[in-house]
Amino acid sequence: MTKQKRKRKTSNKKTAPAGELQQELIFDENGEVKEPEETEAPVSPAPVSDTSDAEEPKVSETAEMPGENVIDPEDYQPIIWLYSEQEKAEASDDEHGASDQKTDEEPDTYTDNSSHAEVNEVRHDDNASPVVRICGILFAAVLIITFAANIIIPDRSYSDQENRVFQQLPAFSAGNYLSGRFESQLDNYASDQFAFRNTFIKIKSAADLSIGQLKANGVFKAKDNYLIEDVVYPDKKGVEADLAALKSFKAKYSDKKMYFMLVPNAASILSSKLPGGVVTHDQNRDMDRLFGAVEALGYKSIDVRDDLKKASRKQQVYYRTDHHWTTDGAYTAYRRAAKIMKLGSKVKYKSYAVKKDFAGTLYSKSGFTNGKNDAIKIYLPVSKNALSSVIRYKDTKEKTTKYYVMSNLDKKDAYTVFGGINQSLFSISTPVKKNRNLLVIKDSYANCFIPFLTQDYRTITVVDPRYYYENIATVIKANDIDEVLFLYNSNTFFSDNYMRMMLTNK
Repeated sequence: MTKQKRKRKTSNKKTAPAGELQQELIFDENGEVKEPEETEAPVSPAPVSDTSDAEEPKVSETAEMPGENVIDPEDYQPIIWLYSEQEKAEASDDEHGASDQKTDEEPDTYTDNSSHAEVNEVRHDDNASPVVRICGILFAAVLIITFAANIIIPDRSYSDQENRVFQQLPAFSAGNYLSGRFESQLDNYASDQFAFRNTFIKIKSAADLSIGQLKANGVFKAKDNYLIEDVVYPDKKGVEADLAALKSFKAKYSDKKMYFMLVPNAASILSSKLPGGVVTHDQNRDMDRLFGAVEALGYKSIDVRDDLKKASRKQQVYYRTDHHWTTDGAYTAYRRAAKIMKLGSKVKYKSYAVKKDFAGTLYSKSGFTNGKNDAIKIYLPVSKNALSSVIRYKDTKEKTTKYYVMSNLDKKDAYTVFGGINQSLFSISTPVKKNRNLLVIKDSYANCFIPFLTQDYRTITVVDPRYYYENIATVIKANDIDEVLFLYNSNTFFSDNYMRMMLTNK
């Protein structure tokens, strides 16, 4: 009985093999050695070996636990987060090394080592090199051909596609160079006379149209078959320079009456016809500021915006395919100018449509085909007291009594019916009673406006700063000028620097 009790009492304890510390080892439920709990009985210390290195106690390989297999602590898998960083790296290298050992029958489809990358890169370069060579040769050929074409092809004086005169090679002079005019003209010359210019413009337009854009080369495809040019953003420094030139000019000729007419563009007056969602730059705000500035300098401003807006409800004041205003629009502006400039002529006019299939600059520039061809009208006096005029052109030395060049209606730029192509300077003489002599400094918007002024001025001298390179003081003195009218459309004025260069040229 006593023996059976003792046997049950020691059934969960194991005895160390002979030769080792006779100490009872207690295992927990996971099979790990459990430290004995402190009791009142003293624990015998482990014997110290004679050697310097102490030997750790070992678990018996023959020990058994009820209901469990024999477990050796050395068989446990290491817990990776207890490893040091160096050990993790070594373990990772070992795993990669083992995985890279493949047989010939089992090719490695995942390996992407540096040697493979180098081989792929070499192969890629070998395949691409002929294409690169061909592209390089073609690029060099294009440059050579373009360079040769610019030398061989003669300069063009006029562009049928853009309906305007091209800049010619400017003559060098100290005055032009110091004023900056020579550099500006040279830049325009390089742009205008560049070989294959029209081809590149067509490619740009085709690219815009191919992606469904409603704007190509600065032109909107608008409602009611209108093509409308976008509004120009004024350059602040440029406007300040223009105002400085106008101030200096007014101070120099303070005894002259000076007027300033700035005409709005179609995008401002016909904004309701722009494509849905399109909002252009606020041209009205720019015009308000400019009118205020020139009036402060002593000029009388001629603002025709309200007149054009009202007239547009019943008349066509801008062409559908051209950036100019129509003769109806010009006549509307003339009636406003007559009040401010105190023009007393009572001559009445009647309009006549002289062409009905006019396709203008915006049609050529944009590539849009929805623009409807326009009618060009000319106004002729019907009053018996209307006087005839004589026009003299400085560039061609031509003298004529006919301002309207009817033969130009058959040309692509039919707008040149108004006085012919843009001239640097021409004069109109009319035998009126009052000795009033007017200088008009203008852009092409003035071409269809000028005939209405002839019945009130003995001489009208017209200067286009884009083509006139001489000293304006000579013109003023030679023609006994007592009044000056600046007439520009807003887009040209806010993007042009020729006027200020002419005014400051000495």
